[in-house]
Amino acid sequence: MQINRITGDECKTTKPLWEEVFYEDSEKFTNYYFENKADKNIGYVIGNYPYDAMMFRTPYCMQIGEEKREISYLVGVATRKEHRHKGYMRALLTKSMEDMYQEKQPFTFLMPANPAIYTPFDFSYVYERDEWKIAIEEACDEGRKKVREEKNNFMEDTKSIEGFHGIYAVSEMVEKVPQYPIYENLAKFANAILRKKYQIYVHRDASYYELQLKESLAQNGDIFVLFQEGKIKAFYLYGKEGEEVYIQEVLEEQEGSLCFLQKQDVKKPIIMARIIHVEEMMKLVRGKEEKEIVLQLEDALIEANNGVFKWKLSPFGSSVERLEGGVTADGKITVRELTKHLLKDVFINEIV
Repeated sequence: MQINRITGDECKTTKPLWEEVFYEDSEKFTNYYFENKADKNIGYVIGNYPYDAMMFRTPYCMQIGEEKREISYLVGVATRKEHRHKGYMRALLTKSMEDMYQEKQPFTFLMPANPAIYTPFDFSYVYERDEWKIAIEEACDEGRKKVREEKNNFMEDTKSIEGFHGIYAVSEMVEKVPQYPIYENLAKFANAILRKKYQIYVHRDASYYELQLKESLAQNGDIFVLFQEGKIKAFYLYGKEGEEVYIQEVLEEQEGSLCFLQKQDVKKPIIMARIIHVEEMMKLVRGKEEKEIVLQLEDALIEANNGVFKWKLSPFGSSVERLEGGVTADGKITVRELTKHLLKDVFINEIV
Protein backbone atom coordinates (compact mmCIF):
# COMPACT_ATOMS: atom_id res chain seq x y z
CA MET A 1 0.00 0.00 0.00
CA GLN A 2 1.13 3.55 -0.70
CA ILE A 3 1.82 5.74 2.35
CA ASN A 4 2.24 9.44 1.68
CA ARG A 5 4.01 11.77 4.10
CA ILE A 6 2.45 15.23 4.43
CA THR A 7 3.52 18.38 6.27
CA GLY A 8 2.37 21.95 6.92
CA ASP A 9 -1.00 22.98 5.51
CA GLU A 10 -1.36 19.56 3.86
CA CYS A 11 -2.07 18.16 7.33
CA LYS A 12 -5.17 20.35 7.54
CA THR A 13 -6.68 18.39 4.64
CA THR A 14 -7.26 15.45 7.02
CA LYS A 15 -9.97 17.33 8.91
CA PRO A 16 -12.92 15.45 7.29
CA LEU A 17 -11.45 12.10 8.34
CA TRP A 18 -10.74 13.45 11.85
CA GLU A 19 -14.35 14.65 12.19
CA GLU A 20 -15.68 11.29 11.00
CA VAL A 21 -13.57 9.10 13.29
CA PHE A 22 -13.26 11.39 16.32
CA TYR A 23 -16.92 12.42 16.24
CA GLU A 24 -16.99 12.76 20.04
CA ASP A 25 -14.67 15.78 19.87
CA SER A 26 -16.59 19.03 19.95
CA GLU A 27 -16.57 21.28 16.90
CA LYS A 28 -14.88 23.92 19.05
CA PHE A 29 -12.01 21.59 19.99
CA THR A 30 -11.57 20.23 16.47
CA ASN A 31 -11.40 23.76 15.07
CA TYR A 32 -8.81 24.68 17.71
CA TYR A 33 -6.69 21.71 16.72
CA PHE A 34 -6.73 22.36 12.98
CA GLU A 35 -6.24 26.10 13.39
CA ASN A 36 -3.34 25.87 15.85
CA LYS A 37 -1.61 22.50 15.76
CA ALA A 38 -2.24 20.46 12.61
CA ASP A 39 0.16 22.39 10.39
CA LYS A 40 3.03 21.81 12.88
CA ASN A 41 2.76 18.05 12.40
CA ILE A 42 4.28 15.41 10.20
CA GLY A 43 1.40 13.37 8.82
CA TYR A 44 1.07 9.98 7.16
CA VAL A 45 -1.94 9.12 5.01
CA ILE A 46 -3.17 6.17 2.97
CA GLY A 47 -5.45 6.68 -0.02
CA ASN A 48 -6.50 9.81 -1.85
CA TYR A 49 -8.30 12.77 -0.26
CA PRO A 50 -10.30 12.55 1.99
CA TYR A 51 -8.03 9.57 2.82
CA ASP A 52 -8.65 6.06 4.08
CA ALA A 53 -6.31 6.25 7.11
CA MET A 54 -4.02 8.76 8.78
CA MET A 55 -1.63 9.41 11.65
CA PHE A 56 0.19 12.50 12.95
CA ARG A 57 3.53 13.01 14.65
CA THR A 58 3.31 16.13 16.81
CA PRO A 59 6.73 17.47 17.90
CA TYR A 60 7.34 18.27 21.56
CA CYS A 61 10.48 19.57 23.23
CA MET A 62 11.17 16.95 25.89
CA GLN A 63 13.51 17.37 28.84
CA ILE A 64 15.29 14.04 29.31
CA GLY A 65 17.65 14.29 32.24
CA GLU A 66 20.06 17.09 31.41
CA GLU A 67 19.23 17.25 27.70
CA LYS A 68 16.38 18.52 25.55
CA ARG A 69 15.26 16.44 22.58
CA GLU A 70 12.47 16.70 20.03
CA ILE A 71 10.10 13.80 20.64
CA SER A 72 7.09 12.83 18.53
CA TYR A 73 3.66 12.45 20.10
CA LEU A 74 1.56 10.10 17.96
CA VAL A 75 -1.98 11.45 17.59
CA GLY A 76 -4.91 11.22 15.21
CA VAL A 77 -4.41 7.53 14.47
CA ALA A 78 -7.57 6.85 12.47
CA THR A 79 -8.93 4.54 9.78
CA ARG A 80 -12.18 5.01 7.94
CA LYS A 81 -14.70 2.38 9.08
CA GLU A 82 -14.92 0.53 5.77
CA HIS A 83 -11.12 0.17 5.61
CA ARG A 84 -10.47 -1.24 9.07
CA HIS A 85 -8.80 -4.63 9.63
CA LYS A 86 -6.69 -4.21 6.49
CA GLY A 87 -3.39 -3.55 8.29
CA TYR A 88 -3.43 0.20 7.64
CA MET A 89 -2.63 1.17 11.23
CA ARG A 90 0.27 -1.29 11.39
CA ALA A 91 1.65 0.14 8.16
CA LEU A 92 1.39 3.73 9.43
CA LEU A 93 3.02 2.92 12.78
CA THR A 94 5.81 0.94 11.12
CA LYS A 95 6.56 3.70 8.63
CA SER A 96 6.55 6.41 11.31
CA MET A 97 8.89 4.36 13.53
CA GLU A 98 11.29 3.84 10.62
CA ASP A 99 11.39 7.61 10.06
CA MET A 100 11.84 8.40 13.76
CA TYR A 101 14.69 5.90 13.96
CA GLN A 102 16.44 7.62 11.05
CA GLU A 103 15.95 10.94 12.90
CA LYS A 104 17.50 9.36 16.03
CA GLN A 105 14.53 10.08 18.24
CA PRO A 106 15.05 8.24 21.55
CA PHE A 107 11.38 7.32 22.06
CA THR A 108 7.83 8.18 21.09
CA PHE A 109 4.59 8.35 23.06
CA LEU A 110 0.82 8.34 22.64
CA MET A 111 -2.47 8.43 24.54
CA PRO A 112 -4.29 5.21 23.61
CA ALA A 113 -8.03 4.91 23.16
CA ASN A 114 -7.45 1.19 23.68
CA PRO A 115 -4.05 0.03 25.07
CA ALA A 116 -4.52 -3.45 23.59
CA ILE A 117 -4.08 -1.93 20.12
CA TYR A 118 -0.54 -0.74 20.89
CA THR A 119 0.79 -3.52 23.11
CA PRO A 120 1.73 -5.68 20.08
CA PHE A 121 3.93 -2.78 18.94
CA ASP A 122 5.80 -2.88 22.28
CA PHE A 123 4.22 0.24 23.77
CA SER A 124 3.91 0.29 27.57
CA TYR A 125 2.31 2.65 30.05
CA VAL A 126 4.86 5.10 31.45
CA TYR A 127 2.70 7.80 33.03
CA GLU A 128 -0.30 7.79 35.35
CA ARG A 129 -2.10 11.09 35.88
CA ASP A 130 -3.34 12.25 39.26
CA GLU A 131 -7.11 12.49 39.41
CA TRP A 132 -8.60 15.59 41.03
CA LYS A 133 -12.03 16.80 41.98
CA ILE A 134 -13.34 20.15 43.14
CA ALA A 135 -13.98 19.81 46.87
CA ILE A 136 -17.30 20.87 48.31
CA GLU A 137 -16.18 21.45 51.89
CA GLU A 138 -17.62 24.61 53.46
CA ALA A 139 -14.09 25.77 54.29
CA CYS A 140 -13.44 26.25 50.59
CA ASP A 141 -16.74 27.87 49.67
CA GLU A 142 -15.60 31.31 50.76
CA GLY A 143 -12.38 30.94 48.79
CA ARG A 144 -14.22 30.05 45.60
CA LYS A 145 -16.60 32.96 46.14
CA LYS A 146 -13.64 35.29 46.46
CA VAL A 147 -12.17 33.95 43.22
CA ARG A 148 -15.40 34.70 41.35
CA GLU A 149 -15.48 38.22 42.77
CA GLU A 150 -11.83 38.95 41.96
CA LYS A 151 -11.87 37.66 38.37
CA ASN A 152 -13.07 41.01 37.07
CA ASN A 153 -11.35 43.17 39.65
CA PHE A 154 -8.09 43.96 37.87
CA MET A 155 -6.45 47.36 38.10
CA GLU A 156 -5.09 48.62 34.81
CA ASP A 157 -1.79 50.11 35.99
CA THR A 158 1.51 48.24 36.43
CA LYS A 159 1.41 48.72 40.20
CA SER A 160 -1.34 46.12 40.34
CA ILE A 161 1.07 43.36 39.31
CA GLU A 162 2.90 43.37 42.63
CA GLY A 163 -0.45 43.33 44.35
CA PHE A 164 -1.76 40.13 42.76
CA HIS A 165 -3.15 38.04 45.59
CA GLY A 166 -5.65 35.27 45.10
CA ILE A 167 -6.64 33.22 42.06
CA TYR A 168 -6.86 34.71 38.59
CA ALA A 169 -7.96 33.33 35.23
CA VAL A 170 -5.19 33.62 32.64
CA SER A 171 -7.69 34.58 29.94
CA GLU A 172 -8.64 37.61 32.06
CA MET A 173 -5.02 38.50 32.74
CA VAL A 174 -4.07 38.44 29.07
CA GLU A 175 -6.93 40.81 28.30
CA LYS A 176 -6.69 43.22 31.23
CA VAL A 177 -3.02 43.25 32.23
CA PRO A 178 -1.18 42.43 28.98
CA GLN A 179 2.00 44.02 30.36
CA TYR A 180 2.39 41.15 32.80
CA PRO A 181 4.39 38.24 31.21
CA ILE A 182 2.05 35.53 32.41
CA TYR A 183 3.08 32.88 29.86
CA GLU A 184 6.79 33.30 30.58
CA ASN A 185 6.23 33.16 34.33
CA LEU A 186 4.01 30.09 34.11
CA ALA A 187 6.77 28.34 32.16
CA LYS A 188 9.46 29.28 34.70
CA PHE A 189 7.29 28.13 37.58
CA ALA A 190 6.32 24.83 35.92
CA ASN A 191 9.84 23.89 34.80
CA ALA A 192 11.19 24.56 38.30
CA ILE A 193 8.56 22.28 39.85
CA LEU A 194 8.95 19.51 37.27
CA ARG A 195 12.76 19.56 37.39
CA LYS A 196 12.67 18.66 41.08
CA LYS A 197 10.29 15.72 40.67
CA TYR A 198 10.82 14.15 37.25
CA GLN A 199 13.54 12.93 34.91
CA ILE A 200 11.41 13.18 31.76
CA TYR A 201 8.84 15.88 31.05
CA VAL A 202 7.67 18.25 28.33
CA HIS A 203 9.75 21.41 28.59
CA ARG A 204 7.57 24.49 28.83
CA ASP A 205 8.11 27.99 27.38
CA ALA A 206 5.90 31.02 26.79
CA SER A 207 4.52 29.68 23.50
CA TYR A 208 3.61 26.41 25.23
CA TYR A 209 1.27 28.17 27.66
CA GLU A 210 -0.06 30.57 25.07
CA LEU A 211 -1.21 27.51 23.10
CA GLN A 212 -2.32 25.70 26.25
CA LEU A 213 -4.67 28.56 27.09
CA LYS A 214 -6.28 28.25 23.64
CA GLU A 215 -6.65 24.51 24.20
CA SER A 216 -8.25 25.02 27.63
CA LEU A 217 -10.68 27.60 26.23
CA ALA A 218 -11.56 25.16 23.44
CA GLN A 219 -12.55 22.73 26.19
CA ASN A 220 -14.74 25.34 27.90
CA GLY A 221 -12.07 25.88 30.55
CA ASP A 222 -9.17 28.13 31.46
CA ILE A 223 -5.89 28.23 33.36
CA PHE A 224 -6.26 29.49 36.92
CA VAL A 225 -3.26 30.83 38.81
CA LEU A 226 -2.78 31.32 42.56
CA PHE A 227 -0.75 34.42 43.43
CA GLN A 228 0.62 35.47 46.80
CA GLU A 229 2.04 39.00 46.95
CA GLY A 230 2.61 39.01 43.21
CA LYS A 231 4.32 35.60 42.98
CA ILE A 232 2.91 32.44 41.41
CA LYS A 233 2.38 29.71 44.00
CA ALA A 234 0.24 27.24 42.06
CA PHE A 235 -1.93 26.82 38.98
CA TYR A 236 -4.33 24.36 37.44
CA LEU A 237 -5.85 23.60 34.03
CA TYR A 238 -9.61 23.34 34.03
CA GLY A 239 -11.92 21.92 31.39
CA LYS A 240 -15.55 20.94 30.96
CA GLU A 241 -17.26 18.45 28.65
CA GLY A 242 -21.03 18.68 28.90
CA GLU A 243 -21.73 18.59 32.62
CA GLU A 244 -18.45 16.88 33.44
CA VAL A 245 -15.77 19.08 34.97
CA TYR A 246 -12.20 17.81 34.94
CA ILE A 247 -8.84 19.05 36.14
CA GLN A 248 -6.14 18.22 33.61
CA GLU A 249 -3.10 19.36 35.56
CA VAL A 250 -2.21 20.83 38.95
CA LEU A 251 1.22 22.22 39.84
CA GLU A 252 1.81 23.61 43.33
CA GLU A 253 4.88 25.01 45.04
CA GLN A 254 3.46 23.66 48.27
CA GLU A 255 1.03 20.76 48.24
CA GLY A 256 -2.46 21.78 49.34
CA SER A 257 -2.14 25.40 48.24
CA LEU A 258 -5.33 25.04 46.20
CA CYS A 259 -7.63 24.02 49.05
CA PHE A 260 -10.68 23.58 46.84
CA LEU A 261 -8.96 20.87 44.74
CA GLN A 262 -8.77 17.40 46.21
CA LYS A 263 -6.38 14.73 44.92
CA GLN A 264 -8.00 11.32 44.65
CA ASP A 265 -6.47 8.06 45.86
CA VAL A 266 -6.36 6.58 42.36
CA LYS A 267 -4.21 7.45 39.37
CA LYS A 268 -5.28 7.05 35.75
CA PRO A 269 -2.84 5.47 33.26
CA ILE A 270 -2.89 7.75 30.22
CA ILE A 271 0.43 7.73 28.34
CA MET A 272 2.13 4.79 26.62
CA ALA A 273 5.62 4.99 25.16
CA ARG A 274 8.14 2.98 23.18
CA ILE A 275 11.87 3.32 22.74
CA ILE A 276 12.64 4.04 19.08
CA HIS A 277 16.43 4.41 18.90
CA VAL A 278 17.99 2.25 21.60
CA GLU A 279 21.49 3.76 21.48
CA GLU A 280 20.21 7.35 21.63
CA MET A 281 17.97 6.53 24.60
CA MET A 282 20.71 4.74 26.51
CA LYS A 283 23.12 7.66 26.01
CA LEU A 284 20.72 9.97 27.86
CA VAL A 285 20.71 7.86 31.03
CA ARG A 286 23.02 8.62 33.95
CA GLY A 287 23.99 6.14 36.63
CA LYS A 288 24.39 6.74 40.35
CA GLU A 289 27.85 5.20 40.06
CA GLU A 290 30.18 4.04 37.31
CA LYS A 291 29.03 0.76 35.78
CA GLU A 292 29.54 -1.22 32.59
CA ILE A 293 26.88 -3.59 31.22
CA VAL A 294 26.83 -5.72 28.06
CA LEU A 295 23.24 -6.24 26.89
CA GLN A 296 21.67 -8.16 24.03
CA LEU A 297 18.68 -6.16 22.81
CA GLU A 298 15.72 -7.77 21.01
CA ASP A 299 13.29 -5.68 18.95
CA ALA A 300 10.79 -7.45 16.72
CA LEU A 301 9.78 -4.30 14.81
CA ILE A 302 12.88 -2.12 14.40
CA GLU A 303 15.55 -4.44 13.07
CA ALA A 304 18.37 -1.90 13.56
CA ASN A 305 17.86 -2.03 17.34
CA ASN A 306 18.81 -5.70 17.54
CA GLY A 307 22.31 -6.47 18.68
CA VAL A 308 24.75 -6.53 21.57
CA PHE A 309 25.68 -3.23 23.22
CA LYS A 310 28.33 -2.25 25.74
CA TRP A 311 26.77 0.39 27.97
CA LYS A 312 28.97 2.48 30.24
CA LEU A 313 27.13 4.58 32.83
CA SER A 314 28.35 7.21 35.26
CA PRO A 315 26.92 10.19 37.17
CA PHE A 316 28.27 12.41 34.39
CA GLY A 317 26.88 10.63 31.34
CA SER A 318 26.72 7.42 29.37
CA SER A 319 28.29 5.93 26.28
CA VAL A 320 27.08 3.05 24.11
CA GLU A 321 29.09 0.83 21.78
CA ARG A 322 27.62 -1.77 19.44
CA LEU A 323 29.66 -5.00 19.65
CA GLU A 324 30.18 -7.50 16.85
CA GLY A 325 31.58 -11.00 16.58
CA GLY A 326 29.54 -13.20 18.90
CA VAL A 327 30.27 -11.35 22.14
CA THR A 328 28.62 -12.90 25.19
CA ALA A 329 26.16 -10.51 26.84
CA ASP A 330 25.47 -10.18 30.54
CA GLY A 331 21.79 -10.66 29.74
CA LYS A 332 19.00 -10.32 27.18
CA ILE A 333 16.34 -7.62 27.24
CA THR A 334 13.44 -6.77 24.95
CA VAL A 335 12.69 -3.24 23.81
CA ARG A 336 9.47 -3.31 25.86
CA GLU A 337 11.38 -4.28 29.01
CA LEU A 338 13.97 -1.59 28.34
CA THR A 339 11.21 1.00 27.84
CA LYS A 340 9.74 0.17 31.25
CA HIS A 341 13.20 0.24 32.82
CA LEU A 342 14.38 3.58 31.38
CA LEU A 343 11.21 5.67 31.06
CA LYS A 344 10.61 6.31 34.74
CA ASP A 345 9.84 9.50 36.66
CA VAL A 346 7.82 10.70 33.66
CA PHE A 347 5.35 13.61 33.50
CA ILE A 348 3.45 13.89 30.20
CA ASN A 349 0.03 15.49 30.53
CA GLU A 350 -0.61 16.59 26.96
CA ILE A 351 -3.90 15.74 25.23
CA VAL A 352 -3.01 16.48 21.58
